[in-house]
Amino acid sequence: MLEAQERRVEPRVRRCVCDLLGIERDQLCSECSLEQDLAIDSLDLVELTLALESEFDISVPESRSERVRTYGELVHLTTVLVTAREHRAVPRRSGSGALAALDAEVRVTVPPATSEPDVARLDDALARARARGVPVHLCRQSPRRRRRR
Repeated sequence: MLEAQERRVEPRVRRCVCDLLGIERDQLCSECSLEQDLAIDSLDLVELTLALESEFDISVPESRSERVRTYGELVHLTTVLVTAREHRAVPRRSGSGALAALDAEVRVTVPPATSEPDVARLDDALARARARGVPVHLCRQSPRRRRRR
């Protein structure tokens, strides 16, 4: 049963990954390493997770998404979560999202040396959470001053 579900889920996962990374669909295979072959970093993984949550109306636990190493594992995890959601017959979340309903917020502090393009990229990655009604606070850490002796 899970295999049939995976065949139904995989094309939509493929579309999400290809749209996010700007790659061709035939560049993906089950064994593709997200980090090595597709150059996905932690920010990309956050953005991809949000895209999959939106596409499939699921919640992807961070502890599980962090363990995903290959495209095949990503498809499998998504399939498992979709199947679990369908078996629980949980009503679809409202447009504001489950995190907003829980009064969740995201606070991100970046080191002072973080470049402006990296901060902008992180801010873009967090935009989907904002769109779901989750307050997002992004700030730069203050530079440390040296003590005089």
